[in-house]
Amino acid sequence: MLICYIEYKKILSESDTFMSDKFYNSIKAVANVFTELEKSNTAMFFGRVFGDTIADGAGIIGDRLKYHRFNNAIALHQNAVKNLEKKGVDPTNYNTIAAKIGIPLIENATLEDNDELSTLWANLLTNALDPNFSGDISIMHVSLLKEMMPVDVKILHIIYNEKQHSFLKSKLDDVRFSRARIAESLKTDIDKIEISLLNLMRLGCIKGGNMKTEGIKFGNTSNTIYLGTEEVHLSALGFKLCEAAIIN
Repeated sequence: MLICYIEYKKILSESDTFMSDKFYNSIKAVANVFTELEKSNTAMFFGRVFGDTIADGAGIIGDRLKYHRFNNAIALHQNAVKNLEKKGVDPTNYNTIAAKIGIPLIENATLEDNDELSTLWANLLTNALDPNFSGDISIMHVSLLKEMMPVDVKILHIIYNEKQHSFLKSKLDDVRFSRARIAESLKTDIDKIEISLLNLMRLGCIKGGNMKTEGIKFGNTSNTIYLGTEEVHLSALGFKLCEAAIIN
């Protein structure tokens, strides 16, 4: 887990009591990498955009050391900068990201091994830094993204685009998306789509479909049939996540 700073000298001094020689030597080797990383453009970038909390100690130093995370951090940095350059955002105008958002964003983004999901983390970081982004980026977006699989994101992408292109003026609850059509669009087994839809429901990004029916009403409430995952609605939360990270 990446954290803003850990005194690795302390880790080394205490290592004899709980580390093997092999692990001890690995810690020392990675500590040297950290020293170089502290001087790198990537470290300076994160220090600048996330403020003094992360910059304190001038490094990105972890307690469970995995070298590939630093490669992911560099890629995250480079992709976000490229995105911001395309938007014409001057680095001096980057937003400063609150530590409670920035630290878990970096932690989870640098753990990601899937290229599609890594792109979404870069999109999320881009929009958090962009002073012209009209939405809000919060810890909620980080929490949602870290629990998603690529198929979850593809489903959200499909139903968001269909909503915006075919039902732009309709309310979210008035538009239903068919599980069978989603499976057909993604050329994916319907059982896999079912599992993904259930996960998206759990996260609150979609809602089980409700179809209005005729019949006796109780007060002003319409009669409805609950369709579960057979047909679903995009929720307001899912819509906002698409804007924050999925649709670039």
